[in-house]
This record gives sequence, C-alpha cells and structure tokens, in this order.
Amino acid sequence: FIAHKTPLSCLAISDAGDRLCSASVTGTVIRVFSVPEGELQAQLRRGLQAAQIYSLCFSPSGRFLACASSSGTIHVFDLKLQVSKDEMHRAAVQIHPPVPPGIRTVCRLVNEQARLQEGVAVGLKLLLRIVSHAGVFYEYEAERSKSGTWATRLTSENLFFADEEEDEEGEEEERSAADVALEEALKDTKTVDSELPLPPPVPSEQIEIVAENAG
Repeated sequence: FIAHKTPLSCLAISDAGDRLCSASVTGTVIRVFSVPEGELQAQLRRGLQAAQIYSLCFSPSGRFLACASSSGTIHVFDLKLQVSKDEMHRAAVQIHPPVPPGIRTVCRLVNEQARLQEGVAVGLKLLLRIVSHAGVFYEYEAERSKSGTWATRLTSENLFFADEEEDEEGEEEERSAADVALEEALKDTKTVDSELPLPPPVPSEQIEIVAENAG
C-alpha cells in the first residue's frame, strides 16, 4: 500500500506489532495503519508547516503515539479518540522542551497509567522521556484531569557524560603538568652536561706504555 505521496522519513511499530505509523519527508501528517492488513486507522496532524520527523513512538499499550520533530515540539496523540479515519487527529498533548528547533530529538513513551478515585479511573498519566542530540535528557509527566484537559511538568533534566568530560579534562591537565615538569628537567640536564669540561685526549705514547707493563 502507499502510505504517503512523498518519500518516507520515519516509521514505528507498536509493542504488540498490530499497528504501524509512518511520516513522510513533508512531516505535516502522520498515518497509522493496521498490521498486517495495511488498513488506514488514523491520520494525525502534526502541524501546517513542513518539518523533519526525528522520532515516532507508541506507548506500551499502543493507545498513545508521540512524535518529535525539527520544530522543537513533542506531540502526543490519543489514538482511542472516536474519530473517522478521514478526519485529522489533533495532538492531545504538546510539550515544548528547552531544545532549539532543528536539534535532533528522540522521544519515548515509557509508561501510562490511570489515576483511580474510589475504584473509578478519573485521569490518565503519561511518562515521556526525551533525549536531544546535544546530550540532554528530559523526563516529563503529562496528566489528564476529569475535564479532559492535560497538564505537563518537567520532572527530570540531566546532561549525559558530564562527569566523564570533567574527569577527562582533569586528566589532560595532570598530563600537561607532568609533561612540562619533564621538559624542564631534561632542559636542565642538557644545560649541565654542556657546561662540564671535556677530559683531555690520552696521548698515544701512554697507551703503548700501559700495554707493555700489562704484558
């Protein structure tokens, strides 16, 4: 089947293997198909402006789909919404991590759970993890209230390899100091050697006499 009129740029399959989503190089529309039938199940509107799709990811249950693009925004779609396949899904959640547009970003929906109140599900909570090409890790929680509105908050932000980089810089500084000390020591040694007087040459006559006495 033909998923898009333009070339594909990104694909993702659900954990259960029953859904496949795709995006083209245009990056404005994401389509979800059933597997293995290849039937169109949903069309997702990421935006009106073209963008490069960096990452697509289903949640563990397959209900939600996250999308990271060069626009710098993370979109999360609820695929359970009862809409026609000919209609465009709008993002249920939009997250704006502090990542400049154009920086490659990967997102993962790692958890989803219903919030219970007296045994009745009154809300949903999603856990979304984002890694930028600059090496920064973000973790967001998105929670839907009874009214259907979503609230997001940043729960974690870390820089990958920060400690290792500092250790490497410290080792370079130590090596540099050791190299300088060694160069200074060698320089002093060469100076002392050059100032020492050379012994006078031994006359050839003395060499012959020593040889006769030794015999």
